[in-house]
Amino acid sequence: MNKLKSCLFGISLLVTPLLFTSSVKADDIIPEERIEINSTNYKDVDLYNYMLTLDTNKNNVLTKDELKGHYGWVKANNKCFIIAPNGLPRIGYYQATKFNYYFDKNGVMQTGLIKHNKKYIYFSPVTGRQMYNKWYLNKDTKDWYYIDENGYVITSKWIKYKEDLYYLNSTGKMVTGWNKIGNYNYYFSKSTGKLFMNKWLHLDNEWYYVDNNGRMKTGWLYWKNKWYYLVSSGKMKVGWLKYKDNWYYLNADGDMAVNTWVDDTHYMNSEGVWDQNAKKTPSGYHRLNVKNIMQKPTLPNGCEVTSLDIVLQYMGFSISKENLSDNFLPKGPIGSTSPYAAFVGNPRYSSGWYCYSPVIVKCANSYFNSICANYEAVDLSGSSVNDLFLELEAGRPVIVWATLSMGSPRTTSDWVVNGKHYTRFTNLHCLVLTGYDKKNNIVYIADPLRGNVTYNLSTFESRYKSLFSQAVVIKEKQK
Repeated sequence: MNKLKSCLFGISLLVTPLLFTSSVKADDIIPEERIEINSTNYKDVDLYNYMLTLDTNKNNVLTKDELKGHYGWVKANNKCFIIAPNGLPRIGYYQATKFNYYFDKNGVMQTGLIKHNKKYIYFSPVTGRQMYNKWYLNKDTKDWYYIDENGYVITSKWIKYKEDLYYLNSTGKMVTGWNKIGNYNYYFSKSTGKLFMNKWLHLDNEWYYVDNNGRMKTGWLYWKNKWYYLVSSGKMKVGWLKYKDNWYYLNADGDMAVNTWVDDTHYMNSEGVWDQNAKKTPSGYHRLNVKNIMQKPTLPNGCEVTSLDIVLQYMGFSISKENLSDNFLPKGPIGSTSPYAAFVGNPRYSSGWYCYSPVIVKCANSYFNSICANYEAVDLSGSSVNDLFLELEAGRPVIVWATLSMGSPRTTSDWVVNGKHYTRFTNLHCLVLTGYDKKNNIVYIADPLRGNVTYNLSTFESRYKSLFSQAVVIKEKQK
């Protein structure tokens, strides 16, 4: 016995007789009662070989025979072992004191997740005991596992725990977030791992829906008496959708528009399909409260850019007609410039002529781009007067081309640009349509030369058509 006290592993021992007496068995000593063997020379080598070959001094080496009958728990350098009666360390899966433990090929007790017989087993990081029927959190990886009644980590399987569903992947880890299981995508709480079912999910500024089985929904969804559409990625669709040769519109909240007008020009029927033959009929009266701006004296021939400024001021933008004319309006020399490409001449001079709708669209959009505004000018040329009235009902005043005081159009000689002939109008005028009254057959006009005035509706329609039915409105850009 004296030799045992001085020579085990060739190391000075602090071992009580409890460990190495034949009356005490390993099964009687639980991990919390392990006996320490303090050593500064301990190395991670095969324990049995280490016992026998620590050094060449035969007097300081224990033999297998000497260790027979002396066994139990040993802890050295924070590693735990069980020495068997034959003097060898326990290896593999082993039961002691009614608890199961696992030892590697060197006899070191293992903790955490161990693969044994093609299955995962979890051993407590504190006691080393195999765990049963409980959740386990790996504090290093922050991953959760569930151990079944047989002590095995559940893998590739659904479990129900306290009325909630969870899924454990092929390594036993509880999944979180989006996961594809079989043919379906599921979403699990990132904090608890529970499966979400039968609800909308707002993730990364996008909306998704999971059904009663927790499966991510795609395609059409009928929810609370409204239709929604989820694209292939599961995201809720908003805006226009083409589906089987039909057009649908999904509102900002995702619900399908039905029995209503979209953008005041597209009618969505009771099935949510755009009825391309439907025409919106304006009411008998509508008028916007638009403040007029006079073009003179600074812009004697600047009715177009002044009309644009009238509309911009109405919409809350702060810019002068002079600024628009000098810095944003395209201009070109008289006699060699198309009125569709630029203003012919300069609106600041009495010698200047005019421009048509595409030029005002360019001018407005150039201004919007300079201030990063989410608005745009839209050319509605070719629209009927009723279409213009619908723009008014949508709250948008309309820039229109007609004649001075709605007089008969007067023309003079043509001019030619790149082989194309343009007839010069001597009484062309640009104005802002602000309202109409069908009962009294009048239109309300903000006239840059005369102020807020009214004109005969029928006459206005005739003059509007004689100037090629040109019209421009300002709209907020579609997102």
